[in-house]
Amino acid sequence: MNGLTKLLFPDSTMPVPDEDLEWIVRLALESRRRVKEQQKRVFKAEFRNTHFSYTMGSEGVEQFVSTPELHSDEQSNPIRCRRAKYGQ
Repeated sequence: MNGLTKLLFPDSTMPVPDEDLEWIVRLALESRRRVKEQQKRVFKAEFRNTHFSYTMGSEGVEQFVSTPELHSDEQSNPIRCRRAKYGQ
């Protein structure tokens, strides 16, 4: 997450809009979740279920990050970026 933020916002004095920060956090957590889910499939005895979430803003509402693989055995769904300005 930190590396992606630095790539997108190289000026450390520049504020990162909440909308962009949320996109970065969701992408980082979704990527990490995918790794954990694959580890769990390969090494079932070593990896337990995990919950990935984040809390932002003054409301402090916890947002859970899920992947399509959790709901089906199909693994053909790529990570979809909802922000076209990042070249995806």
